[in-house]
Amino acid sequence: MKDAVRQIIAAAGPCGGVVIAPTHVLEPDVPWDNIIALLQIMGEFGHPMPA
Repeated sequence: MKDAVRQIIAAAGPCGGVVIAPTHVLEPDVPWDNIIALLQIMGEFGHPMPA
C-alpha cells in the first residue's frame, strides 16, 4: 500500500490540489485498521493526518 500511495502523490500531488482517497465512499466492511494505515502512510509522505 505504501508504494501505491507514494506513486499517487508523486504523479498527481506534488503541488497540492489532489484528494487522496480509496474511493468515493468507504464501504461498511472496510476494516478501521486499513483506514488508519492509509492516513498514516499519507502523513509519511507530507500529507498530514486529519485531527
